[in-house]
Amino acid sequence: MLRWPVAEDAGSNQTTYYLILGLTAATVWRNYCACLLH
Repeated sequence: MLRWPVAEDAGSNQTTYYLILGLTAATVWRNYCACLLH
C-alpha cells in the first residue's frame, strides 16, 4: 500500500497532510456535484 511520509511526522507536516487531504476531498466533491448537475 501507499504510505504517506507526511503522516509519520508530528510537526507542521501533519498540517500539510490534512490540508492536502482536504483539498483532494473538496476537488472530488466538486466533481461529484458537477456530475449530478449535468
